Amino acid sequence: MQMGAIAAPITYEVNGEQYIAFMAGWAGAPGLYVTVPCADGKRASTGRILAYKLGGDAKLPPASGPEPIPEPPPRQPMGEAKFAQAGALFARHCGF
Repeated sequence: MQMGAIAAPITYEVNGEQYIAFMAGWAGAPGLYVTVPCADGKRASTGRILAYKLGGDAKLPPASGPEPIPEPPPRQPMGEAKFAQAGALFARHCGF
């Protein structure tokens, strides 16, 4: 799977062949920081739906790593009033 299962599997049949499918990836807050190593040395965190045919022998392609994180913008000076406003917004919406 190259990552964790995040939903219960389903099974279905198409033309007499049985398949099992489920969502894989990282849900909730861990999705922001949990990754898995890939063959190319990068780390993957993207989710996907996987479907397996019973008796099948196909292999998953190597997982691709996430896009590089861009450089942050240059720091901007922030006066005391702006800093206090930002702190209040964080406490109201993010801090809990």
